Amino acid sequence: MAKRHMTNEEKITHMMRFSNHGALKQIFIMSALEKYAEMVLAATPEDCSNQLISGEAWQRVAAEVQKEMRTDMTINDPELDDEEAE
Repeated sequence: MAKRHMTNEEKITHMMRFSNHGALKQIFIMSALEKYAEMVLAATPEDCSNQLISGEAWQRVAAEVQKEMRTDMTINDPELDDEEAE
């Protein structure tokens, strides 16, 4: 069977699900996202720019990530009773 490289989404999913360190790895990844977003927002756009992406674009993405990290996001869970969710 041929192999291919994982997509970024597959890589992140794998890292979040499988670890020798259990849930600590999930905390590490979430903390890294939050801290990197803070660093990008604290920098000047010029400091964030590279040949492909403008600093302004990086900062817009960082603001979106930061907002999502600070938001209590929910999903519909068909296995969860409404009474359990409260």
